[in-house]
Amino acid sequence: MKTVLVIPWKATPSREKPLQAVLDWYKTNLPDIEIVFANASDYIWLPSASRNMGVKKAQEAFADVVIINDADTIPEILPLLEAIEQCQKDKLIHLPYKYCKYYNMEESERYYSGIDINLLKRSVHDSNGGVWVFTPETWWSVGGMDEKFQQWGKEDTALEIAHTVIKNSKFIRHDGFIYSLGHVKQVQDDGFYESSLRNDELYKQYLNTFTSENMLKLVKQVKYK
Repeated sequence: MKTVLVIPWKATPSREKPLQAVLDWYKTNLPDIEIVFANASDYIWLPSASRNMGVKKAQEAFADVVIINDADTIPEILPLLEAIEQCQKDKLIHLPYKYCKYYNMEESERYYSGIDINLLKRSVHDSNGGVWVFTPETWWSVGGMDEKFQQWGKEDTALEIAHTVIKNSKFIRHDGFIYSLGHVKQVQDDGFYESSLRNDELYKQYLNTFTSENMLKLVKQVKYK
């Protein structure tokens, strides 16, 4: 069984340190894992298309299981291992956590200095992104992540809606946390406001699509209606 780690990544100076922390975590906990980076455009950040690109790269590397892990997010090992094992059996997308702890830059520096991340106190929020675990077949069975979503905004929530309608199941959550490390607020690419408006309109279509056939058509649709 081969697991491939996909990290969507567009070089940003303030994100270098969180990325290195993620890479160090995997080197310690899953030292033999193969890592691929994915960036679908040099001009505009496309998280959906980059994640799909990463899954294709993982398939080319003969992955049985794929982990998509954002470049600033650290999981816990036991729920991650559970997700890797179970996603092969139920053919669903798994989240190796129930909650996300968000750290600011000062708190992140304390983690880099060697403080156990579990000892840091930070507000906890529900999340449905950051780390996904699945087989490649499962990812494409729900159409992948809709590439009509551009820049940040609602693409991860839309994926879970599609998964729920098509697979008759929400993402499978495991008992644990992920930890989102702080960095300088990203300077958005040109057209971010317009992309956000388009993402909002697209997301409304997800909320009003109720059959697996129509949902799959929506996900795979190349352009907006």
